Amino acid sequence: MTSASRFLGAMVPFAHRAPIAPASASKATRVISKNLEPMTKRIGIPLQSFASPQQPHINAQRVKYANRHPQPFLDNGCIRSFKSISRETGPVLPNQVAKFTGIAATTYDLRKGPLTHEEIEFYRSLAQVGPTLVIGCGTGKVLLSLAEMGSAEKETAVDGIDPSEDMLALCRLKAQKHSLRVGLSCSSMEDFSSQTKYHNILVLGETFMSILDRKKALASLENVRDHLEPGGQLIIELLMPPEHCLNKQIESCAYHEELEQDYYKVSCNTHHLWNFIRNLRVERQRISLTRHGKFVKSQENFSSLKLYSVNEFITLLKEAGFVHIKPLRSATQPYGELKITFQAEKEK
Repeated sequence: MTSASRFLGAMVPFAHRAPIAPASASKATRVISKNLEPMTKRIGIPLQSFASPQQPHINAQRVKYANRHPQPFLDNGCIRSFKSISRETGPVLPNQVAKFTGIAATTYDLRKGPLTHEEIEFYRSLAQVGPTLVIGCGTGKVLLSLAEMGSAEKETAVDGIDPSEDMLALCRLKAQKHSLRVGLSCSSMEDFSSQTKYHNILVLGETFMSILDRKKALASLENVRDHLEPGGQLIIELLMPPEHCLNKQIESCAYHEELEQDYYKVSCNTHHLWNFIRNLRVERQRISLTRHGKFVKSQENFSSLKLYSVNEFITLLKEAGFVHIKPLRSATQPYGELKITFQAEKEK
């Protein structure tokens, strides 16, 4: 038995731990018990039934290489993260906003790349009528695309909120550059307040999943519902694990990116720890910035996301008072994560 396998066996705080494969096997694996069945069996809705665009191509010039390290590999950062989520008292929550501040914010657009034409048309097709609020607007990729459409039609008002002032500052600069009028506010999904009743509210990316407490997540959805006009719609995104992780209790993945722009070189090392016992994805990210080969700055962030199956998420939306809930599309993200977009309505 390898040291990493012994470590995993000692740390998992459940009595129904499955046996470890013999050391002679090529990879140490775990057998999932029935009450910890793979997430694919708990989804409840065939993902193939969604209207899904072509899977995005990972630009080889933007991403130099990406390596996945299957279980039982755990580097020191993942081990520290695993210790924090293995306590019976629950996880030690990091600052969820930190990963969108500093050089993580200034390099965000470079690391994530622009929206595709299909993505722009998808969001625009959903928000053609009435005032729109984008929660988790970030640097404004979706927000400004909707604002451009609104400026052309002279009808649609677009507002955005984000908990990171650094991301909002970049969004303001881009809005000014393109002469777009948008209302921006530094706030979170849990506690934002507005006098405006919106016809469309979009909750983008990791925004909702960063709320780890279920009661707070439900209260956040209720807050969104209260800011919708009768018959208004919620468009909300959910991330799901890569397919290769779905049959494991614990999976650690490591990715590395190197990008260059304006003589700056950005190196980003990301480690994801998928824990299907706690239903969490713990992320450790380290971003380094150099110019002409000289070190400029680095930043290390830790964050966690709450994992949901499709059925669990739909149940939560119903509890928050939404009706006519349906998944609209699924799209594979870089490194295999699946992004599912849901539509739900407030009763008229």
